[in-house]
Amino acid sequence: AKDIGVSLDEAEKSEQLRRYRRSLPNLLLTDYLEVRWYVDGEKRATARLARLLDSGKLAVDAAEQASALALLRDFATQAPQGIDHPEELARRMARTTHLIRDLIVDELASGRVSPLLHSWHKAFEQTLLPDLKHEDFADMFAQTLAYGLFSARIMGGGNGFDRNEAQKRIPRTNPFLRDFFYLITGP
Repeated sequence: AKDIGVSLDEAEKSEQLRRYRRSLPNLLLTDYLEVRWYVDGEKRATARLARLLDSGKLAVDAAEQASALALLRDFATQAPQGIDHPEELARRMARTTHLIRDLIVDELASGRVSPLLHSWHKAFEQTLLPDLKHEDFADMFAQTLAYGLFSARIMGGGNGFDRNEAQKRIPRTNPFLRDFFYLITGP
């Protein structure tokens, strides 16, 4: 999501959106007025909820708004991609893990990182590697998160898998991972 008035054409050219399009098979880009939908990295549709007038007011066209709502419905009901081979699972997990890593690096570099993530970085530094670089921490964190979710998912089947269920399914044989997920899902 970009602020109203930020060029979505420019946002499409950004490294951030290139990463997202590579990693996320179903993606929306919006400035809250226009919505662009991407499937497998390719733009599928564009629609507009409203237009910003020079006066600062919004102009709504019923047909455009209906088109935008249909696009949002299509986005929300897009079927997840199936995985037929272990290699495809590994590639998809790697893309998602890289995206998480890059987001953490960006947050650490900007100083906008949450106090919890900052404290984890310090804990990793004190426990594992002194002078731990942001990139290395982000990589370790993203890999731990991805492995934990994968491990939790294969420990139980069925529907209703969410972060709380993931925490419950982490194998008891891995107390570090259990503690890690408790911090993510706990109070």
